[in-house]
Amino acid sequence: MKRNNMINVIKAYSITVLMVFISSTNLYAENFCSSLFSQKTSKGSLFSNIVIQLSKVPGVNKIPKISDTAHIQKMINSQQNHSPEDAYPFGPEFTLTNPKLIAEGNQNPTNYNLSSNPIKAQALHEFWDLVKEKCKGYPGCTYRNSTDKHGDALEVRFEDGFYFTIGNDSCVIEINARPETINGFKKASHYIEEFVFVLGKQMGLEPHIKVGQGHIHISRLAFLENGFLLRNFFVDFQNRPEIIYGALGNHLFNSPPLSAQKREQRVELNDFLEELDQRGSYTIEEFVNGIHQRVYTSTIAAEWGRPEFYQAFNMTRLLLALEKATLEIRSLRPQRSVREYELLTKLFSAWIEHLRKIDKPIKYNMSHRYEFTNIEIVDGFYKLIQKLELSWSEYKELLPPHLVSITPSALASKKSKPSLRRFKNQ
Repeated sequence: MKRNNMINVIKAYSITVLMVFISSTNLYAENFCSSLFSQKTSKGSLFSNIVIQLSKVPGVNKIPKISDTAHIQKMINSQQNHSPEDAYPFGPEFTLTNPKLIAEGNQNPTNYNLSSNPIKAQALHEFWDLVKEKCKGYPGCTYRNSTDKHGDALEVRFEDGFYFTIGNDSCVIEINARPETINGFKKASHYIEEFVFVLGKQMGLEPHIKVGQGHIHISRLAFLENGFLLRNFFVDFQNRPEIIYGALGNHLFNSPPLSAQKREQRVELNDFLEELDQRGSYTIEEFVNGIHQRVYTSTIAAEWGRPEFYQAFNMTRLLLALEKATLEIRSLRPQRSVREYELLTKLFSAWIEHLRKIDKPIKYNMSHRYEFTNIEIVDGFYKLIQKLELSWSEYKELLPPHLVSITPSALASKKSKPSLRRFKNQ
């Protein structure tokens, strides 16, 4: 009898531990697609199996290629006389998917090459065929077979020099376009709208709320070789986890803020910033290398690859040649339209321009929170939009759909206050 009771206790404890573990898989479920835990494991513990799988992910250390940088070199030579909308380029990464691609990816998360994912391979080839057919009747449009960071791709070019490639990433079809300034992209955005979003929708391929994300690259030119400006942008960015993981992002595995990581990383960042502030002068390289060596020492999905890459604020590309050097904002949901992408580039441009006017180091708040209530997320985003002197009615569109209709507390309190004019008239 005692033996049976002991067995029951052990069973109950095991089930409890398992349930706690499963409840925490909202974090792990972000791996690759959205439901890695849907797959069955035949031997070994679930966790050890996942660690083994993640360690075999192909290409996690690869950096995406950027070609045709001659137009960026021209910007470098004539940057001083341009407005922010024309001074430096942004690079988009649009992603499209559907439930079938996601389900297939979840069944085969360690190898997302086309040979291992026939459903995605078929969708990609059908997409290519649609694009080729449209291109044949489109003035100035040409295409050719190409490659990107994950294999075969289709490159589409236009007579004004704009181009994009349609390739493959985990559980999604990924579109990388020529880096353009804000105004440059505005002139070319119809290409992306017509060839990517419209044709993709015809095939049932659309941006997901999370899967694939929508990383945006900001040219190093935006920082005018000013390590202090990069430092303040990094700190202000990390000081707003309700925006990194809430208003604009939702993927801790792929792009976590420091607030979701180890305390010692935040302490080390604070110490590093104090040292820099005492020095007063430092280069972009010195700042980036210091963060990589002392702060980006680990990340949430440590098994994915280099910890300095899998961060919300990825600076690995800043160390490349200037015409290819970019800061990658990884903590962004997939953009649902060209308008959403344009709003994001304007937001980041306004953010950087605002920080250029600040001549004092922004204090790091060492926040350890990364999950917030809906109203906290909306309020935090509203404060940033107000600080940057942007239109709330316009930029609230960047919030996830379930938050767009929430009124920020500051606006709600204004509405609730009685009018002084009304009292005077009584």
